[in-house]
Amino acid sequence: MIFLASCCSSSVLLLGCVLGWAGCDILDPELPYELPEEDLNTDPQALRRGDFVYPCNEWKYGIRPAADHLLVDVFFHLPFGDPEVERPSLYHRGVVERVGGVILRSYHLAGMRVWLPTDAIPEFPAIVLSVPDPRRYDTTVHIDFRMGLDWTADSLGIVELGGWVLIPPSLLPNFPPSAFVVLPNRALPKIRTRSSVIGVRYSGIPNC
Repeated sequence: MIFLASCCSSSVLLLGCVLGWAGCDILDPELPYELPEEDLNTDPQALRRGDFVYPCNEWKYGIRPAADHLLVDVFFHLPFGDPEVERPSLYHRGVVERVGGVILRSYHLAGMRVWLPTDAIPEFPAIVLSVPDPRRYDTTVHIDFRMGLDWTADSLGIVELGGWVLIPPSLLPNFPPSAFVVLPNRALPKIRTRSSVIGVRYSGIPNC
């Protein structure tokens, strides 16, 4: 059986991608896993974060999942100093496709929801998270703010978008304030438009 791994991964599919929709966000419905309709609840209590599938070079709970494929979220951790991205790059897509993964949806970060072969996970060069609720697209991000921010306004804006502040901005002298926040994927472009925000990137690595 042949699966389509990415709507923009080949010249054969490029024209259909351009004509079908901009951004190649949700792919062809003829896939090995059909995503359910997204949950648009903006109550922060509805947020769902996945667990690391293979933290610290071993399976979660020490047991390999029995399934041959898993529905997972993969995120590429960008070192500080690297430019942030608002979509996975062709390189990120290529990494997933080379191990037989099928990209189902892109995040507004260097991340994707993927149907991934289980045996590819131990050597996969990115962070792999379980999907506790396939209707949700929530992720942990690091937000950098401009100096002199009105944090009260920003924190309220985050909650209104369905987000939850894990760690508020550090107000150390000579350091730009930053916060760690859980947000729905659809809220990330809105956060980036705020005048107080410098950058938004994925945050989360196993604490080994």
